[in-house]
Formats: sequence, structure tokens, C-alpha cells
Amino acid sequence: MSSEEYTIISRTAGSVEIDGIYISSINDLINSLPVDDIRSECIFADLSLGAWFGYMVAQQFCLQLGILPPKNVQPTPEVNVHWSQLPEYADKISEMIDAESSGNRILVTSLELAEWILETIGKMPPQVFVVIAPRFGFGWEAENEMFIEFLVMGLRDTSSRCILAFADIKFPDIPKKWKISWLNEPPSHINEDTQFFHDKLTLVPGIIEPRIAETIIGAEPLNKSRYIQLANGSIFVAPECRRNPEDVSKSDYDELGQKSEPFGWLRSYSQLYGNHQYLDLSFLRQEASQRFTEGAYNIAFKLIQPVLQYSSHPLEKASAMIEAQGMRIALRKFEDAAKFPEPPHELPDALRGALLQCKAWGLVMINQPEKAEPYFQESRYLLRNFQSRYYLYLLNISALNKLRLKQIETALELEKEIEQKLFENTKKDWHLEYVNSINMARLFRKMGEFELAKKYYYKAFSTNEGLRSDSDLVYNNVCFGYLYYEKNLPKVSFLYWFRSALHWAATAVPEALAPRVSRAIIGRSLLPEEELPEEVSKAFISLLYKTATSAKMHLEVLEEDIELAASRSSQITFIRSDNLPVGIIDYAFGYPGWSVLGTKSVFKSKFRGKYYEQLNWLLVKIIEGLCPAFASIDIKTLIVETMFGSEMPATLGELVSTCVRLRVSYLHFGGHRILDLTQKKISALEKKLIVQIGNAPSYVNYLENYLQINFKRYFKPLTLSEQNRKIFLLINGGKTVEDIIESAKNIGFEKDSVLESLRFLEKSRVTVIRTPEDEVVFESGLQT
Repeated sequence: MSSEEYTIISRTAGSVEIDGIYISSINDLINSLPVDDIRSECIFADLSLGAWFGYMVAQQFCLQLGILPPKNVQPTPEVNVHWSQLPEYADKISEMIDAESSGNRILVTSLELAEWILETIGKMPPQVFVVIAPRFGFGWEAENEMFIEFLVMGLRDTSSRCILAFADIKFPDIPKKWKISWLNEPPSHINEDTQFFHDKLTLVPGIIEPRIAETIIGAEPLNKSRYIQLANGSIFVAPECRRNPEDVSKSDYDELGQKSEPFGWLRSYSQLYGNHQYLDLSFLRQEASQRFTEGAYNIAFKLIQPVLQYSSHPLEKASAMIEAQGMRIALRKFEDAAKFPEPPHELPDALRGALLQCKAWGLVMINQPEKAEPYFQESRYLLRNFQSRYYLYLLNISALNKLRLKQIETALELEKEIEQKLFENTKKDWHLEYVNSINMARLFRKMGEFELAKKYYYKAFSTNEGLRSDSDLVYNNVCFGYLYYEKNLPKVSFLYWFRSALHWAATAVPEALAPRVSRAIIGRSLLPEEELPEEVSKAFISLLYKTATSAKMHLEVLEEDIELAASRSSQITFIRSDNLPVGIIDYAFGYPGWSVLGTKSVFKSKFRGKYYEQLNWLLVKIIEGLCPAFASIDIKTLIVETMFGSEMPATLGELVSTCVRLRVSYLHFGGHRILDLTQKKISALEKKLIVQIGNAPSYVNYLENYLQINFKRYFKPLTLSEQNRKIFLLINGGKTVEDIIESAKNIGFEKDSVLESLRFLEKSRVTVIRTPEDEVVFESGLQT
């Protein structure tokens, strides 16, 4: 397996150099591009009139390449929230908790899209990706900025390239990270004497899909001086034909809106610039919700503004306010949420209470607890009769405010009230249990109650065991790292910081670490000009040195000059085991509490930066110090296994189970134990592994013809196939793989198909398959 099949785009810290050209017309564009045939060698995106749906640049490229558009990246906000729907609105809060815990979805989706496009053009002749820069005061939008950066980085090692084309003297704001490399000189004048045309197509933002063009102009032939027909029939509008929407007659947009009925994004855009009497406020709310779900957050706010401004019914307006405030809180725009006006007293208790909660939430998160407290108090009073999950979320954020007011005992009382309500509920609420437990752990930690803090951290993290995201895996260890250090157990603290750093180094997209987690590691919020991988790496290096020194650990690496040594050493890449083919991993190395796997295959580094590479070097040297056998083997890539979203193997038994699954033949543990796992021994071990229902499932629906697994968090319900259903029903506490194979024979299943089903259920987070005790390893005839 080559590195290109795992990491497609290697990112770097620092500025991104992007080619740019000045243009004033379609002829300028054609003459400035380094191609012979603009139709066959170029792929276009046009932000002249701004972006009006999620990942507009990527989607326009995808359209011309004939590949699928991006997925939704956020849960859909609730539309038309009524007092009776507050319990259901709590479901949305739960979804937002998972969205935040899974990391920066905008960034991950931007990277995925860039990688999909690079894979698509891999077998094509060189292409030039041309992005017409925003004009008339419009911006790039964050999701497009990220996508362009990743695409440019990915094209560096190819014959293709990306070029930004600027058609106005007044540039849009250029992201600070971008460094434009100009390919031509600016013309003496740009679009000063433009003759505007009144074709409806010139009003449509972006590269125009064939079906949109057909809907608007029918079979009317295109004027070749104004348009270029692109791949897949898409249409590019000449820059000189674009007009500032503010200068266009509103009636033109009214007409465009009528013709664009099948295209929600275009209809909503037309309504923003058309006459107000044609606004469909309910439709705009739905479109705002859809844009938010796509990750186009600024566009969502643009679309919800007319709803807030022109809603005549107080209840409808209040409902839209809740939706807008929910978006702000989900995006951590706490200052904006705090500035929102106090809601009218005439509103029903549920709506006023919810809006007061949102305002207070914003205030507490910008560290203004004194201002927030009266809003929280009134919100709790107004919502006291709505004893729902939504009310429990209100108590939770109220407890945070009490903590900020240094009223720790009161905060703990509120969290205990939530805990009691959750205990009384017949239906488990895993999201609320998580936030309640994590907050109680923090409170007990502040109170110096070590055992209670540890208990509630374990309780919190049990809600995501078997389902943990990269950010979860890092954060769980961070919490215990701090806890044990404060208990004056620096050696245990070091273990947790080491595991946390290993998990982060192995993540496919370290830049996407959840803000809550990066803040916990760095000790503050990231500044706009700072790069997350570099700042987190610096913090990890400092924490590892601090805890190792406090623990008086005798590691040679602590005496070396990390900057000098790291710069002279060849880098070893850290990756996850996800999607690696069986047999590619050569070695396993472990020590009580942690482990890594190793391969002699070379994998491309996913990120390069001064401190990121120093951290990787430090981690390798720590592994060498704790497991000396590692230093004598020519390992090119280290793999951090998570046992399907649980934790890295921390005992010999767990590591052997992992080696059996991944067919790893050579294992070092504890510095001295060496196991040679031949295929015969692996097969013998596999039969003795215990199969149990994992911690990830919440409950199972046993229906007449099928069986559905419902998970605690993150995952959607899983309906099992007929074969997997029957194998699942054979699993009983304590049964071995061999027991299940024997039982399955009686219902007509062969050994190989049973093993396939068991591994599918394990990968799907339904079951766990592990050795119960380390002794099983030696009972199988293995020698150390």
C-alpha cells in the first residue's frame, strides 16, 4: 500500500502560495490562462456574486467533473420551534454536542472534497482550476477558503494548478494565510466602461448548471461573447457581464425568483434582492436551515435576517430568534448571542425563557457571569413547568455560570439535580449524562475531591466508549493527565499526556481537533493568526517535559536539544490503523498503559510544521526509551490503534487481541517480552477470544424480520443482515469465538462466514472481541 492511498494531501504550516491573475473581460481571461483550450483544460468556479450554498467552489468543480457533491456537515437546526416542541429541540442540542465533539467538520469536509477532486483528475490530462474572486463586497466564505487552501496544497506535486482571477480593482479581503503570486500585470483600467446586459442568466451566481439555464432561458441559444459552454454543459458568465446586485432592478430578481422555483438556493438568493412583498419567510427559514446544515454558516445568517426583520407575528419571530441564537451558540459566536436584544415580555413563557437562556449562554461564555445570572434566573423560573430535557440543559449551563461566579456548591447542587432527574428517567439520555458527568468531574476536581472527580470522568467517558472520535480520544486522556498531576502523581499524569499526544499525532486531520480540546491542551483559546497543529504541538511538548521531569523519569531524550535533534532526524509518520489492509503491519510495541504498531512501509506525512515535527520526534524517542527493542528495528510508520473507538491497547492481552485481528506477527511488550505470532498461533488464539456485546449500543430493537442496533451517540441505527442477525443472537456473555462457530454449524454457517460476521459486528461497534486475561496468551502455547 502506497502512502498516496492513505494521505492524499500533505499540509504545511505557514503561508499558502496561490497563483493569481488580473482580468477585466472574458478575452483577458482567455489570454491570461496558461492553456491552449479553455474548455478542455480548465475547470471553473465563480464567486463574482458571492457564495450562496455550502462549498460553492468545490460543488462547481464537482459539477464539471461529474462527481458527487459534499455531504451535510452539521445537524439541521429545528425550524418553527413551538413551546410544545422544546423537548424535541433538546434532541438538536444533543446532536450539536456530538457535532462539536467530533471536531471541525467544515475543515474535514473541505479536505475530503479536495482529496476527492484530486483522485478524480489523477488519470486526466493536467487541469487548471480557475476561481473567479468575489466582487461587489462579497466574501470567500470560510468553507471555500479552506477548500481552496487544501486544493492548492494537493496540486503542488502535480502538473495541474489553481489560479485565482480578480476582475475588480478593489479586491475582496484576502485571507492572511494566502500569498498571491501574480502571473500578469494589472490592466490600466478594470471594468470601468462595462456595458451591462439584461440577460437573466447574468444574475445567476456561480457557474450555471445546464438545468438552471434550461429553466430560465429555455432553448434560447447562448451569446458566445457573453458565455462559455464548459464541461457537462455548465455555463460560465463573462466577467464584464456581471452586475452588482444592489444596482439591478428588484423586479428582475422577482422574475428570476419565479423562474427558479425548483432551485431553493437560487430562489432564496433572488428573494433577498427582490421586492419585500414577495418574501416567503417560511421558505427562507427552511433554506437558512439547509445552508447551516451544509456548513455555509454566513449564508444561513443572511437568509434568516429578513425573517427576523419582517416577521409580523410575534410567535413566529420569536421562534426564528431561537433558531438564529441556536446557530450562534453552535458556532461559538457567543458575543453575537450575548448582544441579542432581550425578548419581549408578552411572549409565552417557553419562548421567552428559551431566548433568555440563549442570551445568558452567550454572556457566560464570554466571561460575563454577573450579567448572565439574572437572565438565567428568569429563564429557570419561566421554564420550571416544562420539566423536560431542555430544562435540564438549562440547569447545566446555569451551573457553569454559578461556577464562574465562584459559587461551586450551588453549581454542584444544580448538577446533582440533573443527575437525579436522569436517574429517574426510564429512557437513557447519553448526551445529557455526558455533559452532566463531565461537569461534576470538573467541580469535584476544583474541590480537590480526587476519587469523586475520577469516578465522574469515567462515567462521562463511558457514554462514548466504542464510539470515540479523534477529539474524544485526545480529550479523555487530557482530563486524566490534569487530574493525576494535581493529585501529585506525575508519572501517571505523564502516561495520560503521552497517550493523548500519540492519539493526536495519529489523527488523519490534526487541524480539526475540537476547540474544547485544543483549549484544554493550550490553556486558552487559539488566536486568529495561530495555527492549531503548531500551538497544540508546543503545548504537548511542554506538558510531556513537565510531567516527565516531575516524575524523575530517566529518559535520555529529556537531555537532548529537541530543536536541533528533530531537524537532523528523518521523520516517522504516525497514522491510524483504519482502512489499512491486513498484513501490512509488521510489529507491535507496548508497555503497561500504552502501545503502538509499526510498519516498514512509508506513508506520506499528513502535516508538516516545526513544532508538529518536533513533537513527533519526541514521541518516537519516548517509545525508544520505554521499549528499547523499537530502536533496533527499521520502522518507517507508527500506527496508533483505538480498538474501534475505545482506547489504545494498554495490556498484553489487549495488544495480542489487536495483533490477532490485524495479523501482526511480531510483538514486543514491556521491554522484555517478545512474542512470535505465527499464523498457526494466531488461528489458535482467535478461537479463544471472548465475544461480548460492546459498550457502544444503547438498546436493540428485536422485530419480526430484522434486528436494529441503536447506539448511545454519534452512529445512526444499524439494521443487521439476516446472517449477521443470526450470529448476533448466538452471542452470550462469556462465549468464545470457537463456541459461536460450533453453535453456528447447527444453523448452517461455515467457520469463515461466522468469522466474517463477527468481525463485521466488531467493526460496526456492536461487539468487542478480546482476550479476557493475559494468561490466555500463554495458555495458547506462546513463548516469551
